[in-house]
Amino acid sequence: MIRIYVIVFSLIVFSGCTKEEPDNKVSNTGKSQDSSIQKSNLQDTTENNTGPTEFNADNYGNYVDGSYNDRSTGADWVSVKILPYTKGSVMVSVRSRADKMKPSCTYDGIASVTGKNELMSNESLGTMVLKFNNNNLTISGGENSKDIVLTYYCRGGGSLAESYQKIDQELDQSQIDKTSYVKQLNLEGSDIEFFIEVTGKKLTVTPAGLKGDNKPITQTIDGYVNDAEIADLNADGSPEIYIYTVSEGTGKFGNVIGYSVNSGKSLTQINFPDINSNKEAAEGYGGKDDFAIVENTLVRRFPVFKPGDANSSPSGGTKQIQYKLNKGEASWQLVIDRIVSY
Repeated sequence: MIRIYVIVFSLIVFSGCTKEEPDNKVSNTGKSQDSSIQKSNLQDTTENNTGPTEFNADNYGNYVDGSYNDRSTGADWVSVKILPYTKGSVMVSVRSRADKMKPSCTYDGIASVTGKNELMSNESLGTMVLKFNNNNLTISGGENSKDIVLTYYCRGGGSLAESYQKIDQELDQSQIDKTSYVKQLNLEGSDIEFFIEVTGKKLTVTPAGLKGDNKPITQTIDGYVNDAEIADLNADGSPEIYIYTVSEGTGKFGNVIGYSVNSGKSLTQINFPDINSNKEAAEGYGGKDDFAIVENTLVRRFPVFKPGDANSSPSGGTKQIQYKLNKGEASWQLVIDRIVSY
């Protein structure tokens, strides 16, 4: 879906996610993007997930539709997981039953906090609004939004427009879709697209439209994927994809897995340097990374820790690192172009 990233000085970024059905796809492009979600450093606890409007932490958890209670009789069902993400934004993950049928609805996105009990997710086809009230969640389309913004992520005529009830237990793991992240990416003006899927610790990137090898690329990841983007940072007319991972645990150390298209024919992995290889960049680093493509750079942002700071209370401000994509001897390299602290 389409997203725009706007920087004032303290970066405003959107991260959204896409659902992909092979028989019903809409591209997520790297241009003409539109969003108002504000991202900052990742937080350790729901108490720290505060932004312009403080989100009610009681709203975090699992929600299910009315069919969930009939799952033992073979009924299909859809669930919505609400998790803390950054200041002013929340992670939304929709999964459905997948043990006896194809998943009916799948979505991964980052929604902005628009009220204590309200979220909004801006997508290319319109806006989704999530409202919470007494352990109930209602998903609807925003003003002037097309109905497809709620139906695209579902198959067989389904829709995310529904009322969901919060449950205290985990979702039924014997039936639920096991994918932890899914997204389709396509750069505007290019016939090349990518389908990204994560199951367990296995990341699979499947290209389409390459003139040469379109075989899936699979690798093991540390932690989990929380976002992915497509861009053309080196302005060579061929896209690159950037997949952002976060380690497990309170540190939430970030990493970037990138691939560049070579003359429209094949993929080459992009090298992302260890932050400890640059003394200025590593000073005060303690994880909680946030990544985004902004104009022609990859931007990394994290809170700065001073000696003695607790893991949940960095006090040294924020550091922002901008990376450019340069051609190395054997492969493309992301190299530090600028470091700003504030």
